[in-house]
Amino acid sequence: MPGQHGTSLKDYTEALTTQLRLRDVPGRAIGQIVAEVESHVRETGEDPVEAFGQPGSYSAQFAGRRRPVGRGGWLSLDDVTFTMFMVGALVLLNGVLNLGEIVNVTANVVSWVAPIVIYALVVGRIDIAVADRETRTITAARRTQGTRAASWLRFLAAFATFALGMAISSRLPHEPVLVSLPGWSLVLVGLAVTAVSVWVYQRWSDRIVDPRPWHLKGRPKWR
Repeated sequence: MPGQHGTSLKDYTEALTTQLRLRDVPGRAIGQIVAEVESHVRETGEDPVEAFGQPGSYSAQFAGRRRPVGRGGWLSLDDVTFTMFMVGALVLLNGVLNLGEIVNVTANVVSWVAPIVIYALVVGRIDIAVADRETRTITAARRTQGTRAASWLRFLAAFATFALGMAISSRLPHEPVLVSLPGWSLVLVGLAVTAVSVWVYQRWSDRIVDPRPWHLKGRPKWR
């Protein structure tokens, strides 16, 4: 239901949710804030921008509340779990490609683990910057430009990560062998690491909860 500014309630609440997340507002508080916005707009029929202002401006008044576990600072829970997942996926892939063989693990493994960590941090900051630009104000043109820019930046980050991994790999010694493992064991290790990363994220992530009693289980939830 677009209003005077051509802004649908769904677009506004999604943008507001992102802005509140970026300001480290706890999930339960975000659920309450978004529920109040939805209820007001549905009852009055007002344009959300007219009623509450742009998402960036409206969310600013809620900043400074208690930070939830795993959020804030340079290294967040998202960074850690994403890095764990990528490392686990790399180990899993290596195991699958060498399923019937013995794999020698050397210091060379650092050539891929380190770039993955850097990639997780760089791409995470790119996504945060683009999300902030896209949702600070409701502007379709800005969103399109931001999405295109993010895609190119992610591609460049991935290419740079691959190049860095190859550069480090060419300079690290392939001896001595730290440990020799059968390929199937790497598959198990990779599965375990990826599963743990998903479990940690699901267990400790600060979820957004809709406080309204009529909230249906089948309704899509905010991230």
